Amino acid sequence: MNRLKEELDQFWKWSNITAKEYQTGKNPRSNNGKDWMINYLYWDLLLEAVEQALTDLNQSWNDDLAELLVLAVSLDNGEILERCLERVKDIDRFMLCCVHADRNNSRLRIREKLNGILGGNHRSED
Repeated sequence: MNRLKEELDQFWKWSNITAKEYQTGKNPRSNNGKDWMINYLYWDLLLEAVEQALTDLNQSWNDDLAELLVLAVSLDNGEILERCLERVKDIDRFMLCCVHADRNNSRLRIREKLNGILGGNHRSED
């Protein structure tokens, strides 16, 4: 868990915002609404930390670690969510964490990604 937290902390430091600010829609590196995260140079380290977190979560469920993974999912274009869907053993529990995420922005992004992955035409009510 510490490694994922450290990598996410590095991302927030780079982005000049906090996770909470991001979840409320603040994107200071945004360029007219375009993805600003793609310029992050250490994405590979973040993905490695996600992989380790998935291994740890499968060994022993931890709500705090699941929450960090949900946050990581909200940053990505779908790759992290796909990794989670492929690797998390207790997928039902993880999906509940995603759908009921405290963070409005995360919840909406995750629902959109799930809708795309599942091929449905469901609309979010949030």
